[in-house]
Amino acid sequence: MLLSLLAAGPLEDVISAGPIDRIEREARVNERFRDLLGGVWYYRAPDDVRTRLDALIGESRW
Repeated sequence: MLLSLLAAGPLEDVISAGPIDRIEREARVNERFRDLLGGVWYYRAPDDVRTRLDALIGESRW
């Protein structure tokens, strides 16, 4: 439940602010962070950000 709250709240807010480079760096070295990204809804993000997040998350959506 805590992961859902983090993914659906603070992490979505951070993604919408646009620090995709930092998100990519952290996801590459931190498996738990990458897993957390799987619970984020980022449909409102710009196309280029969605594409980059799709590449990071792959089939790990939950």
